[in-house]
Amino acid sequence: MRAAPPDTPKPPPLPGLVLRVATSDAELTAAAALRAQAFYVYPPDRAFAGRLHQELKTREEFEALVAVRDAAAAATAAGGDPAASSARSACLIAVAPLAAFGPPPAASSSSPAPDPTDPHYPHPALHLDAAASGLGGVPGAVVGTLDVAYARARGAGGVPGEDLVGYVRSAAYMANVCAAPPARRRGVGARLL
Repeated sequence: MRAAPPDTPKPPPLPGLVLRVATSDAELTAAAALRAQAFYVYPPDRAFAGRLHQELKTREEFEALVAVRDAAAAATAAGGDPAASSARSACLIAVAPLAAFGPPPAASSSSPAPDPTDPHYPHPALHLDAAASGLGGVPGAVVGTLDVAYARARGAGGVPGEDLVGYVRSAAYMANVCAAPPARRRGVGARLL
Protein backbone atom coordinates (compact mmCIF):
# COMPACT_ATOMS: atom_id res chain seq x y z
CA MET A 1 0.00 0.00 0.00
CA ARG A 2 1.33 3.40 -0.90
CA ALA A 3 0.39 6.53 0.97
CA ALA A 4 -1.01 9.37 -1.09
CA PRO A 5 1.34 12.30 -1.67
CA PRO A 6 0.98 14.93 1.08
CA ASP A 7 -0.48 17.56 -1.29
CA THR A 8 -3.27 15.24 -2.48
CA PRO A 9 -6.63 16.36 -1.09
CA LYS A 10 -8.48 13.75 0.93
CA PRO A 11 -11.53 12.42 -0.93
CA PRO A 12 -14.93 12.76 0.76
CA PRO A 13 -16.25 9.94 2.99
CA LEU A 14 -18.23 7.26 1.22
CA PRO A 15 -21.98 7.90 1.42
CA GLY A 16 -24.26 5.02 2.34
CA LEU A 17 -21.52 2.81 3.81
CA VAL A 18 -22.97 -0.18 5.71
CA LEU A 19 -21.01 -2.44 8.07
CA ARG A 20 -22.07 -5.98 8.92
CA VAL A 21 -20.90 -9.52 9.51
CA ALA A 22 -20.50 -11.40 6.24
CA THR A 23 -22.65 -14.53 6.16
CA SER A 24 -23.65 -15.29 2.57
CA ASP A 25 -21.42 -16.98 0.03
CA ALA A 26 -21.57 -13.85 -2.16
CA GLU A 27 -20.33 -11.64 0.70
CA LEU A 28 -17.58 -14.10 1.66
CA THR A 29 -16.47 -14.42 -1.96
CA ALA A 30 -16.23 -10.65 -2.34
CA ALA A 31 -14.34 -10.34 0.98
CA ALA A 32 -11.91 -13.06 -0.13
CA ALA A 33 -11.38 -11.34 -3.50
CA LEU A 34 -10.73 -7.99 -1.80
CA ARG A 35 -8.12 -9.56 0.48
CA ALA A 36 -6.39 -11.27 -2.45
CA GLN A 37 -6.29 -8.00 -4.40
CA ALA A 38 -5.05 -5.98 -1.41
CA PHE A 39 -2.43 -8.38 -0.08
CA TYR A 40 -1.04 -9.81 -3.34
CA VAL A 41 -0.12 -6.93 -5.64
CA TYR A 42 2.02 -7.51 -8.74
CA PRO A 43 3.82 -5.17 -11.14
CA PRO A 44 2.24 -4.67 -14.58
CA ASP A 45 4.76 -6.93 -16.30
CA ARG A 46 3.56 -9.83 -14.11
CA ALA A 47 -0.16 -9.07 -14.42
CA PHE A 48 -1.09 -12.47 -15.86
CA ALA A 49 0.72 -14.47 -13.17
CA GLY A 50 -0.53 -12.05 -10.54
CA ARG A 51 -4.15 -12.48 -11.62
CA LEU A 52 -3.81 -16.28 -11.45
CA HIS A 53 -2.24 -16.08 -7.99
CA GLN A 54 -4.98 -13.72 -6.78
CA GLU A 55 -7.63 -16.14 -8.04
CA LEU A 56 -5.94 -18.98 -6.15
CA LYS A 57 -5.73 -16.91 -2.98
CA THR A 58 -9.38 -15.86 -3.38
CA ARG A 59 -10.46 -19.52 -3.45
CA GLU A 60 -8.27 -20.40 -0.45
CA GLU A 61 -9.53 -17.44 1.59
CA PHE A 62 -13.15 -18.17 0.66
CA GLU A 63 -12.79 -21.78 1.84
CA ALA A 64 -11.28 -20.60 5.14
CA LEU A 65 -14.07 -18.04 5.68
CA VAL A 66 -16.76 -20.62 4.91
CA ALA A 67 -15.17 -23.08 7.37
CA VAL A 68 -15.30 -20.47 10.16
CA ARG A 69 -18.89 -19.55 9.31
CA ASP A 70 -20.01 -23.18 9.17
CA ALA A 71 -18.25 -24.07 12.46
CA ALA A 72 -20.07 -21.24 14.24
CA ALA A 73 -23.39 -22.32 12.68
CA ALA A 74 -22.78 -25.95 13.73
CA ALA A 75 -22.02 -24.89 17.31
CA THR A 76 -25.24 -22.87 17.42
CA ALA A 77 -27.31 -25.67 15.84
CA ALA A 78 -25.96 -28.18 18.38
CA GLY A 79 -27.39 -26.02 21.14
CA GLY A 80 -24.00 -24.72 22.17
CA ASP A 81 -22.96 -21.16 22.59
CA PRO A 82 -20.49 -20.18 19.85
CA ALA A 83 -19.07 -17.61 22.28
CA ALA A 84 -18.14 -20.42 24.66
CA SER A 85 -15.96 -22.19 22.08
CA SER A 86 -12.21 -21.90 22.42
CA ALA A 87 -11.97 -19.56 19.44
CA ARG A 88 -14.49 -17.67 17.40
CA SER A 89 -14.12 -15.26 14.56
CA ALA A 90 -16.27 -12.99 12.44
CA CYS A 91 -15.59 -11.41 9.07
CA LEU A 92 -16.83 -7.82 9.05
CA ILE A 93 -17.43 -6.17 5.70
CA ALA A 94 -18.05 -2.60 4.60
CA VAL A 95 -20.49 -2.34 1.69
CA ALA A 96 -20.93 0.85 -0.30
CA PRO A 97 -23.41 1.59 -3.09
CA LEU A 98 -21.81 1.41 -6.53
CA ALA A 99 -23.35 4.80 -7.32
CA ALA A 100 -20.96 6.37 -4.74
CA PHE A 101 -18.10 5.78 -7.20
CA GLY A 102 -19.75 7.42 -10.20
CA PRO A 103 -20.53 5.70 -13.48
CA PRO A 104 -18.73 2.43 -14.27
CA PRO A 105 -15.65 2.77 -16.44
CA ALA A 106 -16.40 2.67 -20.14
CA ALA A 107 -15.31 -0.25 -22.24
CA SER A 108 -12.31 0.40 -24.45
CA SER A 109 -12.28 -0.03 -28.21
CA SER A 110 -10.14 -3.16 -27.80
CA SER A 111 -12.35 -4.77 -25.15
CA PRO A 112 -16.15 -4.73 -24.77
CA ALA A 113 -15.88 -5.18 -20.98
CA PRO A 114 -15.03 -2.36 -18.57
CA ASP A 115 -11.42 -2.25 -17.34
CA PRO A 116 -11.31 -4.15 -14.00
CA THR A 117 -8.06 -2.39 -13.05
CA ASP A 118 -9.60 1.09 -12.95
CA PRO A 119 -8.40 2.48 -9.58
CA HIS A 120 -11.48 4.69 -9.21
CA TYR A 121 -14.15 1.98 -9.44
CA PRO A 122 -14.51 -1.27 -7.43
CA HIS A 123 -13.28 -4.42 -9.16
CA PRO A 124 -16.16 -6.54 -10.54
CA ALA A 125 -15.27 -9.39 -8.15
CA LEU A 126 -16.30 -7.11 -5.25
CA HIS A 127 -19.77 -6.31 -6.61
CA LEU A 128 -22.94 -7.50 -4.88
CA ASP A 129 -26.27 -7.44 -6.69
CA ALA A 130 -29.17 -5.42 -5.33
CA ALA A 131 -30.57 -8.38 -3.38
CA ALA A 132 -27.26 -9.31 -1.71
CA SER A 133 -25.92 -5.81 -1.01
CA GLY A 134 -28.18 -5.06 1.96
CA LEU A 135 -28.49 -1.48 0.75
CA GLY A 136 -32.24 -1.40 0.22
CA GLY A 137 -32.34 -2.78 -3.31
CA VAL A 138 -29.30 -0.88 -4.59
CA PRO A 139 -26.28 -2.72 -6.04
CA GLY A 140 -23.15 -2.37 -3.95
CA ALA A 141 -19.57 -3.48 -3.54
CA VAL A 142 -17.56 -4.84 -0.63
CA VAL A 143 -15.00 -2.07 -0.11
CA GLY A 144 -13.52 -3.09 3.23
CA THR A 145 -13.02 -6.15 5.39
CA LEU A 146 -11.71 -7.00 8.82
CA ASP A 147 -11.64 -10.18 10.90
CA VAL A 148 -12.32 -9.98 14.61
CA ALA A 149 -11.27 -13.05 16.55
CA TYR A 150 -11.59 -14.05 20.17
CA ALA A 151 -9.39 -16.78 21.60
CA ARG A 152 -9.12 -18.29 25.02
CA ALA A 153 -5.69 -19.01 26.40
CA ARG A 154 -4.59 -22.62 26.37
CA GLY A 155 -4.87 -22.92 30.12
CA ALA A 156 -8.56 -22.08 29.86
CA GLY A 157 -9.30 -24.76 27.26
CA GLY A 158 -8.26 -22.52 24.42
CA VAL A 159 -6.45 -22.79 21.14
CA PRO A 160 -3.49 -25.22 21.12
CA GLY A 161 -0.23 -23.58 20.14
CA GLU A 162 -1.35 -20.09 21.07
CA ASP A 163 0.09 -18.87 24.33
CA LEU A 164 -0.99 -15.48 25.54
CA VAL A 165 1.60 -13.37 27.34
CA GLY A 166 1.10 -12.62 31.01
CA TYR A 167 -1.85 -13.58 33.15
CA VAL A 168 -4.49 -13.40 30.44
CA ARG A 169 -7.28 -15.91 30.03
CA SER A 170 -8.59 -14.59 26.74
CA ALA A 171 -7.86 -12.03 24.06
CA ALA A 172 -9.39 -10.47 20.99
CA TYR A 173 -7.51 -9.42 17.91
CA MET A 174 -8.09 -8.01 14.45
CA ALA A 175 -6.64 -9.34 11.21
CA ASN A 176 -7.00 -8.96 7.45
CA VAL A 177 -7.85 -5.26 7.55
CA CYS A 178 -8.02 -3.86 4.04
CA ALA A 179 -9.92 -1.43 1.83
CA ALA A 180 -10.48 -1.45 -1.92
CA PRO A 181 -8.36 1.13 -3.79
CA PRO A 182 -11.30 3.43 -4.72
CA ALA A 183 -12.41 3.46 -1.07
CA ARG A 184 -9.04 4.21 0.53
CA ARG A 185 -8.71 7.40 2.58
CA ARG A 186 -12.53 7.65 2.67
CA GLY A 187 -13.21 6.46 6.24
CA VAL A 188 -13.74 2.74 5.57
CA GLY A 189 -10.92 1.53 7.86
CA ALA A 190 -11.90 3.90 10.65
CA ARG A 191 -15.51 2.75 10.49
CA LEU A 192 -14.48 -0.92 10.51
CA LEU A 193 -12.31 -0.37 13.60
